[in-house]
Amino acid sequence: MTASQWKKGMPEKSIPQKRVDIWRGPLSLSEKQRMEFLETLSREEKEKAFRFHFEKDSTAFIAARGMLRHLLSHYLGEKPESLQFGYNSFGKPFLMSPSHGEPLHFNLSHAGNLGLFAFSSEQELGIDVELIREDFSIDSIVEHYFCPPEIKAIQNSDPSAAFSLFFKFWTRKEAINKAMGKGLSFPLEKCNVSHIQGFDFSPVSLPDAEEKDPVWYVRDLSPEGNYAAALSLQYPEIEISFWDFPL
Repeated sequence: MTASQWKKGMPEKSIPQKRVDIWRGPLSLSEKQRMEFLETLSREEKEKAFRFHFEKDSTAFIAARGMLRHLLSHYLGEKPESLQFGYNSFGKPFLMSPSHGEPLHFNLSHAGNLGLFAFSSEQELGIDVELIREDFSIDSIVEHYFCPPEIKAIQNSDPSAAFSLFFKFWTRKEAINKAMGKGLSFPLEKCNVSHIQGFDFSPVSLPDAEEKDPVWYVRDLSPEGNYAAALSLQYPEIEISFWDFPL
């Protein structure tokens, strides 16, 4: 995935079948942009934004939610501030009243100075992004949330590559989790994503045999520089369009 794949401008207002739109946008805002986004947020979103201890975290939340509302507004033809979200029992957001009753599936993630957003007109999907960093110990996380093949791959990797591999595995797991909307109930340690090869969708079998659709597909994304990201969905025969948010 190259920088040239990320397009400027705005796509058509309806997402065709068998296409997923992915957007990226910076989380740093001018004061004018911050206030414009803040005005579109709900009372609950504003309260959450103001509860952050650090201003940069508050601004990142405002940017991510503001961009999400503007993108949904584009696709649905509604005002950003008029959109109402519901949340499943694990915290996954959804639109309370889609325009004309038409579904629009979406997911978002943000880390560092980057927000990622995914949209589909026909299937649930999950997206996750993480800033690759080396300022903490990954040992405990790997021990508790990674399966044996993943642990072995990290242990056998060059020390300089271990953190990059860790974040690749983590974003793949989180993308599946977010697509399913399972939250903390999802057994990350039983989900093996070590076999996924780059930018091609690969199947991942779920640990719970009672799931109606036990296989999800995952692929890596390369949104920018030192970030790891992944996309998960159930029907991989799609085209992906990559867009830059017009700030």
